[in-house]
Amino acid sequence: MADYDNTQNDRARLFLYPNKFAKSDRHPAKTGPGEISRLALRRIVEAAKNSDEDPIKLRVASWDRTSKKGTDYTYVTVEPDEKVAQDDDSDIPF
Repeated sequence: MADYDNTQNDRARLFLYPNKFAKSDRHPAKTGPGEISRLALRRIVEAAKNSDEDPIKLRVASWDRTSKKGTDYTYVTVEPDEKVAQDDDSDIPF
């Protein structure tokens, strides 16, 4: 992937905080905002176009962090599984 720059700009990012409004086990334990850069979205779309697999394989990583205000949260990144993307490039004739 030519646009892959190995920075925070090439991944989707999610910030999950404990759900203060959960009243039962059916409510999510954590909720929060997320964002995806155009580069990350393009990489995921490219992986989908270059794969016959359904669902598309993704790599997900998470870290437990504490905000500057002292709130614990889980930081999550999402990106295409590079092994799948690299395997699909083998069919390209050039």
